[in-house]
Amino acid sequence: MPDGVNIPGGPGFGGFPQPPDVPCDPTGDGWRGPPGPPGPPMGALTQDTPPANPVAGQLWFDTSNPQLYLWYVDPTSSQWVIATAYAGGLTSDAPSDGQVYGRQNGAWQNFAPGGPYLPLSGGTVTGHVTTPDVVSVADFFAPGRVAGTTDDLPAWNAAVAKAAAMGGATITAPTGMVSLITGNIVVSSSGIRFNLPNVTLKLSGSTITRGISFEGTTTTGPVLSANVVAYATTLTVSALNGIVAGGYISLRWTAAVPSGLAGNYGFVAMVRTITGTGPYTLQLNSPVPTAILTTDVNLVSNTTAPLIDVGVSGGVTIDGTAVTGTTCHGIYAINCVKSVFRDIKAVNIVTGSIVFGFTGHNNLFENINGVNCGNDSFAAFFVTNQTMSQTNNLRVEQSFGFGLLHSACTYCTGTGHIAEACVGSGRGSKYQACLFNNFSNIQSHFNHSNGCAVAIASCFNTFTGVAANSNLALEGVWLSDQNNCNNTFVGINAYGNATRDLYIGASDLNNQFYSVNAGIIEDHAPNSTFFTAGMAAVTHFPLITVDGSSTFGTNTGGTLNVDFNSAAGNTRTLRFDTASSPRWTIVANATAETGANVGTDFIIGRWADNGTSLGTAFTIVRSTGNVTIASALRVNGTIGFNNTAPVAKPTVSGAKGSNAALGSLLTALAAYGLVTDSTTA
Repeated sequence: MPDGVNIPGGPGFGGFPQPPDVPCDPTGDGWRGPPGPPGPPMGALTQDTPPANPVAGQLWFDTSNPQLYLWYVDPTSSQWVIATAYAGGLTSDAPSDGQVYGRQNGAWQNFAPGGPYLPLSGGTVTGHVTTPDVVSVADFFAPGRVAGTTDDLPAWNAAVAKAAAMGGATITAPTGMVSLITGNIVVSSSGIRFNLPNVTLKLSGSTITRGISFEGTTTTGPVLSANVVAYATTLTVSALNGIVAGGYISLRWTAAVPSGLAGNYGFVAMVRTITGTGPYTLQLNSPVPTAILTTDVNLVSNTTAPLIDVGVSGGVTIDGTAVTGTTCHGIYAINCVKSVFRDIKAVNIVTGSIVFGFTGHNNLFENINGVNCGNDSFAAFFVTNQTMSQTNNLRVEQSFGFGLLHSACTYCTGTGHIAEACVGSGRGSKYQACLFNNFSNIQSHFNHSNGCAVAIASCFNTFTGVAANSNLALEGVWLSDQNNCNNTFVGINAYGNATRDLYIGASDLNNQFYSVNAGIIEDHAPNSTFFTAGMAAVTHFPLITVDGSSTFGTNTGGTLNVDFNSAAGNTRTLRFDTASSPRWTIVANATAETGANVGTDFIIGRWADNGTSLGTAFTIVRSTGNVTIASALRVNGTIGFNNTAPVAKPTVSGAKGSNAALGSLLTALAAYGLVTDSTTA
């Protein structure tokens, strides 16, 4: 195409006149103007230095540092600008090693199976996976927010509302954030979890009653419509206020527990399935722990909206220093199911509990620590009416009241319950109205009341590894004389407590104790059983060691028995030590019992200063009654033989020559019963 502008149809060429003030030359098809300025070269110049005298829009590819540039001209300046979206330059090909690579942060990343990224199908995930179901409370902070000073309650509740609208989500916060709230963060929808990495939640003011509150709902239903026996897995109730098949029901009642104790002691079992049209047949997650009678006061709660899969984790610290109201819990969880409350710390929640878990099942409470929390009404850690939940790694210190309290829990497990230096009237760890639980590694030291208390009809539980030392007011391990029956204790270590190291009340029946190391033991129950068989930790009798004085029975008590019981062929020993070295033993020996009253003879043994045996001093054979005295016998006072009444030492008199002395001797021997004097004059 010719340079310039073609204007078809000029004079003689279509009737167009020549443009004014524009030098043009006529051509065969119109007027042609003068040439315009040169344009940029077509394509890009390829060299390792910038081109000289570039024009606007010119492209240059830098071969020394692979990058494409454009010469850009604006009204005030001109310069080379990067012409690609990637500012770091191009790069060489990925490594040629047969692996799959992709670009990330200016470098090749290995995307092969087994590497840090998942393939399109298959593979294993380790660690955390970020999903879209995450809500950050920081997105709702007020403009100009000051951490720890601005009230963040509206932001938290806005985050909860968004998570609820999403059908459940995880609420997060910036790591290490400090957040002040003056009211309750309320959760009433399932699937809402808090992951708060090292966040400090500061509770403040007089109106706040719960830091984070998970609130499922219940409706009170009717009493049971039929008697229910212990260990039942189904039961029948009448109409349940509109509950539908497949719903959840909480059963709580005051029941006649073993040994006949009745009262306001709540037990819980959770319903799994409901069938029928009324009365309803309920299939339980766990068997009924004790007989429920229609004469008992029964409360069947219709859990119309339990919260499922909620919780708190991440290492949050809840600070209650600035709370001025009468009651405030750190975390409140009512009617929660299959939920997790983990990695929670608390300080100065003195008007309530770190975690207060009321009614639920299959929950996990784990790694919860608190200092200066709780009071006489609310333990520092308090769960009640839980079924098949777990409580692991709990530690509280300096609680003004109860440290750890499990109440009305059934079929729960837990380990690592530690309570120390709890002041006031509180006990270190208390288990009340608990049935069929299994708790281990319980440590309660330096508390101002009991160390470990088992109270109010707690039955059929197993407590393994209980240590309760140096508690300052009462007992180390205390069975409260409130019908705590059929419990098993494996491994008790209790010393240096204020009154007694192990106390068992008269109504605390049928409890079994394996491997007990304690100082003062006071057992009022008629049938407690202490075992040593199979317990490697016990190497010698007595199992019960008494430090100081011990009294068996009372001034008004009846018959009292102390039994040393074992199978035939085993030694039963009562030993008297000096500095743990034996001096005397009273033994029922291991002579085999072969019939006709043979075996298990009675022996008194002597022991040397170095703890070695000096032999048997005294033996009574059970079958014959024969007595053997191994050494000389000395009798002070009167004596009689052959069933003759004892007499004082006689004086033999008379002249020997006239046989008067012989007569006097015969009379004296006859008086002892050694001879019968049948002599004649």
